[in-house]
Amino acid sequence: MFKSLEIKKSGLEKLRGESGELYKSDVEGQVKSLTPGEWILLRDPAKKRVFLGFANPLIEDRLPAIHILARLSSAPKENVIEEFLTQRIKKAWNKRLAFAGYQEGCRAIFGQADGLPGLIVDVYAECALIQINTAGMDRWRSFLREQLEIILGRPCHFLDNPAQRSREVLPHHRESLPFEELHVLENGFKYQIPSKNLQKTGWYYDHRENRSKFERALLRWQGAKESGVDLFCYGGAWGLHGLRGGIKQMDFVDQAALQTMVDSHISHNKFEGRGNFYRCDVFDWLDEKIIAKKTYDVVISDPPAFAKTPKDRSSALDGYRKLHRKVIKISSPGALIAFASCTHYVEQDAFVETIIHAAHQENRTMQILEMGMQGWDHPVASLEDRSNYIKYTLVRVE
Repeated sequence: MFKSLEIKKSGLEKLRGESGELYKSDVEGQVKSLTPGEWILLRDPAKKRVFLGFANPLIEDRLPAIHILARLSSAPKENVIEEFLTQRIKKAWNKRLAFAGYQEGCRAIFGQADGLPGLIVDVYAECALIQINTAGMDRWRSFLREQLEIILGRPCHFLDNPAQRSREVLPHHRESLPFEELHVLENGFKYQIPSKNLQKTGWYYDHRENRSKFERALLRWQGAKESGVDLFCYGGAWGLHGLRGGIKQMDFVDQAALQTMVDSHISHNKFEGRGNFYRCDVFDWLDEKIIAKKTYDVVISDPPAFAKTPKDRSSALDGYRKLHRKVIKISSPGALIAFASCTHYVEQDAFVETIIHAAHQENRTMQILEMGMQGWDHPVASLEDRSNYIKYTLVRVE
């Protein structure tokens, strides 16, 4: 039997359609009497509506503690949660199957954007990796894996993020992965990620469409493409697109011990002899090149997120201005620069402004050639949506 809470006026104002996030203060009743992740009914007394959701009383008061997922048209059945989860998974997967190439590898479920808050699932060539960040989803952990394996047609493994789970006071399950390398297929490239080098849920699919756009722009570019550099390269995906786009020689730079992985990606994708990896702090590496007056015809800058919370936004913008000035300093006259960001709390306009500011400070004129957002497997309902976090801007600097 489901417990029920009544939604206050403040909570009703936060609903977007038939879903949303509420604070404990947005409902009548004792949220603290619920068990963490308990699924409940939420009632709108004015319009006589009933919603299905889940709550976590252990969440801090300053954060949303209740997720409203869907409106119920009739009294809930015993298996309503199982049916709900199964149908949402199928719907999300069918969205990805609508695009060629995504069945080989993609983000199959993107949390709240797919109506499944706290559930992240990435699909790879031979398996899928699951991350659960909310207590409401964690209560259905075994069921979710069973359904995902049936619907996705491949084995599924958990790769939970301890930092994310700690916000919901969830335990960290240390499941060992049954493979030494994760096989990734994306935009015609093959990657093999050693288990020790996995990031978050394995691989960064979010810039896949931007990498493809960048490559197409290079193929049309009639300017110099003798040299390029992929900063914060991780597995080297941006740089490999650059090589396929016609750059003759590419440097890859990252502070992590990634040489073996990057070298293997260069080799497996048939670019032997055209790439070199440098393990170094990227800011230090840039300073060295600036002193040496080394410049590149094409530069790619895709750093990790500069802000983890809204209060870090100002320092993140300062960080981008500093980085972008250094990037422009190592860019040859007429160079192409791909600026990218995965910072949630820096919007597109503010990100582009850091690029413009850096160009002005370096007395360089520039032309914005194209812009982009995240791949189609990271759904966005509006530009103001919190799930809209990826930015890409390709510029030409004179």
